[in-house]
Amino acid sequence: AKAAAALDGRNFVLPDDVASVADAVLAHRLMLDRRAVTAGETASSVVASVLAQVPVQGGTRRPSS
Repeated sequence: AKAAAALDGRNFVLPDDVASVADAVLAHRLMLDRRAVTAGETASSVVASVLAQVPVQGGTRRPSS
């Protein structure tokens, strides 16, 4: 997230920076149980679900593209 902010010319991180890298950074670390896989969950969908539940101070994140 810090690198994403720096590439945008900022020295601070926004929630959008965290959200933009969360899947690449976290999804490969998750091991889903059999029930989740059977239900059609993926590691990426779990990360997206968690991000959607985390409140963002001062508003909401920009929709992911």
